[in-house]
Amino acid sequence: MGGIARLWVNPCVALPPWADPRPIAALHHFPYITTAEGGMTADQMVIVQPYDAAAWDDFYQALLHVIEDPVCYSSAGCAIHGR
Repeated sequence: MGGIARLWVNPCVALPPWADPRPIAALHHFPYITTAEGGMTADQMVIVQPYDAAAWDDFYQALLHVIEDPVCYSSAGCAIHGR
């Protein structure tokens, strides 16, 4: 199998689910990553763009419902939702 394996981990995954990633993205100038051809699949090339406040704001607005009410994955209870 040929090719180049690439892995980029969004630093925002280190934040609690309810955290706003924009201030940290601005402080550290996180790049904004998009795919060359729609959709985030492993087969597609990605484009790493320099830090862009407007792009991070679009990201935040698109995921606001998840930030305000994160998904619970634990069947043992959730500290965020008190269940």
